[in-house]
Amino acid sequence: MHKLNTAIASRINRSLVLSLIHENPHISRAQISARSGLDRSTITHILNYLLKEKLVKESEKGKSSSRGGRCPIPLSVHYNARTLAVIEVGMDTIQTQLTNLRGEEICRWSFPFKRGAPLIDLLSHQLDDMRKTAEKDFMKCVVIGISCPGIVDAHNGILRYNKYHRWRDVEIVAPLEAQLGKSVFVENDANAAAVGELNHSEGVEHRSLLYLLIRNAPPESEQILGVGGAIIFNGRLWHGVNYFAGEVADTVNEIFSRGSVRAWRDKTSQLLGIQKRTLKYLLESAARNEPDAVAAADEIGEGLGRFMAETAAFFDPGSIMIYVNLRQDGYDLIEKAKASFKQHVPAFYSGTCFLSPVLNEAAILRGLIALAQERVFVRDGIHHSLLFQ
Repeated sequence: MHKLNTAIASRINRSLVLSLIHENPHISRAQISARSGLDRSTITHILNYLLKEKLVKESEKGKSSSRGGRCPIPLSVHYNARTLAVIEVGMDTIQTQLTNLRGEEICRWSFPFKRGAPLIDLLSHQLDDMRKTAEKDFMKCVVIGISCPGIVDAHNGILRYNKYHRWRDVEIVAPLEAQLGKSVFVENDANAAAVGELNHSEGVEHRSLLYLLIRNAPPESEQILGVGGAIIFNGRLWHGVNYFAGEVADTVNEIFSRGSVRAWRDKTSQLLGIQKRTLKYLLESAARNEPDAVAAADEIGEGLGRFMAETAAFFDPGSIMIYVNLRQDGYDLIEKAKASFKQHVPAFYSGTCFLSPVLNEAAILRGLIALAQERVFVRDGIHHSLLFQ
């Protein structure tokens, strides 16, 4: 038991020192000791290990100080020593990116896939292609992060349900870790996007955020739009007890499956075919002031605003961000949703900051990179970095 505890403590201390160097480039040994609370001999032992593994590097030797002796030698992370891999599974496209530990891109791939294609086969093929195309960089990969649309059980590494592709209870993490011998995690796509935006946005009150991702649903879908949602509380994703929290697609889409939206959808399908039965075409039609389209678009904006109002009344996030993944020329769905929010809960509206997305379509991959980095640069004193397994 003593040996086990010593080994764990060693990993935690290495993680702490590495994270301090990551957060404070060009930090000295004395500064690391002061900030970590570890004694000089322990710091020396840890740094010898990190230098040997090429995880950190020393800057040029310090010149002699005016008082004699040498100036401290600055330390920094060797970000190219290891890599991160992230995969974004969309509705009809899968994107893969390989980066260094700082999140700087090494290479990227993007491939289409057909509705209902076996998910684990898609992922296996993507990772196999990455391994063959960028063999040296992939060998240095520490962790692989994957995002999927639908209900994702992040704790157990399982995609529980995706209505459009009819994916149900697909184990992702266990088979890929067995296949690759690397750490893997999976996250809901809206959750990943929210993390990405939070890390690149200013003015997020208390680091808490309600994030909504709105996009065009594929024409053959029963819905005309897809909606994903995420809740971040005090800088951390809120997964809930069952790790399903934040998935709002079925809840919100139920609002849009009746009334003016359904009437417009059915009429458009009959007159123009299902290829025009999309949110993109609806907003274009509303911008032309076509009465049926305006009524349907107004109903969607009203429904989104009501959903935000009800969520804010319980959660009180302080900040809300809505990303609509298509152009809105002539009809502003977000402004309609905000007006509906204000009408339903004016007290919360006055205390809520509506933020504009910064990363937009890049948010999911950037969020996955941030979540992967959290598993590498760990300094909570409880867990250790994946680098020190």
